[in-house]
Amino acid sequence: MNQTKQKKFYKLKNFNSSYFCKHNILIFDLSKHMIGANSRLGIGLSKCENLTNLTLNLQNCYFKIIGTQKLCDGLEQCSKLTDLNIDLRRNNLRDEGALILGNRLKNITNLTTLKVNLMHNNIGELGIRNLGIELGQYQNLKMLVLSLEQNYAGDQGTYDFAVGISNNKNLETLKLNLTKNKLGDKGVSGLAICLKNCIKLQKISLQLQNNLIGDNGVQDLSSSLKECANIQFITLKLFSNWQIHSSSIQILVRDLESLTNLRGVSINLTWISTGDLGLQSLINSLSNKSALESLRLILCRNNITQQSSSALNSILGKLTNLKKLILQLWENNLHMKGDQDINQGLQSCSKLEYLLLGLGKNNIQDEGLKSIGQIFDRCLNLQTLDLQLDQNYISDKGMSYLTNPLINCKNLTTLKIFLSFNQLTSQGLIILVQALQKCQNLTNLILHFGFNKIASQEMSLIGSELKMLKKLQLFQIQVRQYQHNKEQESVLISKVKKSIRLVKLNISW
Repeated sequence: MNQTKQKKFYKLKNFNSSYFCKHNILIFDLSKHMIGANSRLGIGLSKCENLTNLTLNLQNCYFKIIGTQKLCDGLEQCSKLTDLNIDLRRNNLRDEGALILGNRLKNITNLTTLKVNLMHNNIGELGIRNLGIELGQYQNLKMLVLSLEQNYAGDQGTYDFAVGISNNKNLETLKLNLTKNKLGDKGVSGLAICLKNCIKLQKISLQLQNNLIGDNGVQDLSSSLKECANIQFITLKLFSNWQIHSSSIQILVRDLESLTNLRGVSINLTWISTGDLGLQSLINSLSNKSALESLRLILCRNNITQQSSSALNSILGKLTNLKKLILQLWENNLHMKGDQDINQGLQSCSKLEYLLLGLGKNNIQDEGLKSIGQIFDRCLNLQTLDLQLDQNYISDKGMSYLTNPLINCKNLTTLKIFLSFNQLTSQGLIILVQALQKCQNLTNLILHFGFNKIASQEMSLIGSELKMLKKLQLFQIQVRQYQHNKEQESVLISKVKKSIRLVKLNISW
């Protein structure tokens, strides 16, 4: 990308007075400008004969149907355009606007990447259906990213839409956000047909949360995934579909075993009661995925116990090529032993550069932090670490277990620790900060220690330790306690500001 030919506009009048023929890459951020139907944006774009890459942020601009027509009049003239990213959230386009957009953009024959956000546009079944039929005619398209969140696709609309885009045989990347569209099993069966027909797909992302999907829909989706032999990256979000049961999830994750080329997996099953059997099925499906570089499992409130954590430990021990790992296990029942099991597996992931452990509200005590701390003895390549340990039973003793090994992470640049609602005193916070002073490359730090037992009169001492973090550029701390002392707050702020390189500071109480 030639950065010298990239131009960004925040006001339409500046664009209209520019040299149109010189633009190759344009970025517009015109959100909430009330541009309306009479906008001259389309006229200006029609003169950009060398434009190849265009990003338009037009959310809340009151475009409606006429404005969409005029915009498309201009876009059709951009014959060299290959990449289009357009955000039309909250513009009340309705069915007719969606049809116009789909019908007119297909005239941009060189388009290979299309990203459209149509969230909150009052589009119903007919509009969604017609949009899918039109998109199916974009034969040069390789990447389609489409957000239809909080519209009214329904079951039939989603089915027809998905069958429509399944005619697009050259798609390699497909990302669909259909959150809150009242789609059920029939709609998902349409998506299954789409996945089977788009045989070149390498990246799939389906955000289907907050709908009416049941077991039959999940099983249809599962059977289609088995035939997606080229898939390398997959994202599935199915949470808050209350009619999905653990048995269907087990079938879904079992069929993931056939995807032998997977390099990235992201699955969110929060609030679906998968239990231990569901988690173990998921683990088994990933056991032969040694090429995985990125794994994201969101399994909050899934009735997982320490019994399953030993199986999780086993699979993590096999994924030795992982560079990015996100484990969100909030509000399960892991206790202390569960953390020890996870720790044993993670010690084998020596290539990890990014690690997020979400273990809030899991009845973890100090010994649990001791086992988490042992991870840092092996994961020496960590650059970003995010520990979410709110609402447990951790005291100052646990902090020493955690922080002593932390200094082994010489490459650590970003650290986020969330320990609100535990049993820590100011001494625990000081123990942590003193350890971080030995992390020479740390530039970004976020600490949340709200609602512990931190005495306000010791804020000055905490501030003195914090100002010793000389290389910090971004620092955020939340130390809100049950009793708030404004005088001590100002003392802490004044001391932290003395950190030499600090660019951004955020202290909340």
